[in-house]
Amino acid sequence: MAPSLGHMPKRLTNATNFWVFVIARLNPGISITQARAQMQPLSREIQKAYPSPTTMLSGWQVQSTPLAEAKTDPVLRKSLLVLFSAVGFVLLIACVNMANLLMGRAVSRQKEVAVRLAIGAGRGALMRQSLTESIILGLLGGVAGPLACHRGH
Repeated sequence: MAPSLGHMPKRLTNATNFWVFVIARLNPGISITQARAQMQPLSREIQKAYPSPTTMLSGWQVQSTPLAEAKTDPVLRKSLLVLFSAVGFVLLIACVNMANLLMGRAVSRQKEVAVRLAIGAGRGALMRQSLTESIILGLLGGVAGPLACHRGH
């Protein structure tokens, strides 16, 4: 990593730099509890090798934290959960609304369906027509939705 720091390659060996975060993968079969237990002696060794010149940095330690916990603030995680729940609820309302519109359309076409059945159309043909109309309507909505959102930005 030192060559990537460019004009300050010794920055990694300075004991007052506590900005470095290391991401590592656990070996198979090693739990986070075992990793934390293994990190404690390592933390003490580093602290002995590089004693803190100021009281501000004393008491630092090596921590083993799952990446999801380290990178996501708990408040933000809760906010995202509420946001995704709200989005899911709005999507559910849109789906129920669409189902209601399709049901209303089917009820208004009862006479048409009865006439088609009377002149010899099969139930399968009527179902295919209804299914085709629903699929086309869904595809048009699926294409129009992102386009409408994109134009809004």
